[in-house]
Amino acid sequence: MRQNLNLKNITRDLSLLLASPKDYIFSYSAPRDKIVHFERFDPKAWQVGRNIVSQINRIAPGLKVYFVGSVSLKISGANDIDLISQCDKYELVKYAKLLESLLGMPVKRNRGYTIWKTCIKGYSVELLLSDPNQRFFKEMLKTYLFLKKNKNVLKEYEELKIKSSGVCEREYIRRRMVFFNKYKLNL
Repeated sequence: MRQNLNLKNITRDLSLLLASPKDYIFSYSAPRDKIVHFERFDPKAWQVGRNIVSQINRIAPGLKVYFVGSVSLKISGANDIDLISQCDKYELVKYAKLLESLLGMPVKRNRGYTIWKTCIKGYSVELLLSDPNQRFFKEMLKTYLFLKKNKNVLKEYEELKIKSSGVCEREYIRRRMVFFNKYKLNL
C-alpha cells in the first residue's frame, strides 16, 4: 500500500512539475513539519474581516481592497482573514504608511508589494498591498473570483480543505495545485 502511495505521489508531483514548474518548485519552501488545520467557517471572523475592510476604506479612501480566502467565501478553513489591495507601484509607500496605523509594521516590503501579518480581535490577518501587475496578486484575485462565481467548485474546494486537515503544509499546497490545475487555473 505504501509503495502504491509513493508511486501515486511521484506521478502527481511529476505532472505538477510539468504543468507549473515555478509553483511546484516554490512548494518546497513550505515546511514538511508544519501541519495544516482547518475548522468550520466562523461567522465572527467574517465580521472582523468586514470591519477591517471598512477601517481600511476610512484610513485610505481610494485604495481597492478585496476580502479573499476561506473566511470571505464562508467555507471551512484556517479562519484567518486574508486581504489583498491594489495600488500603483508608485503609491505603495504612501498607502503602506497609512495602513501601518491599523496593521503595524509590515513583515515584508519590496518595490512591488508590502505584506502585513498581524492579529486583530484574536484572528490572524494577512494583507498584501500590491501593484496589480504582480503575478501572485493576479493569481490570488483570479482564484477568489473563480471560486466565488462557481458554487459547485467552491463546495468541492471546501471538501478538499476538510480532507487535507492534518497533513503537512507542503502536501496541502500540492493537493491545492492539483485541484486548481483541473480547472486550468495554474496557481
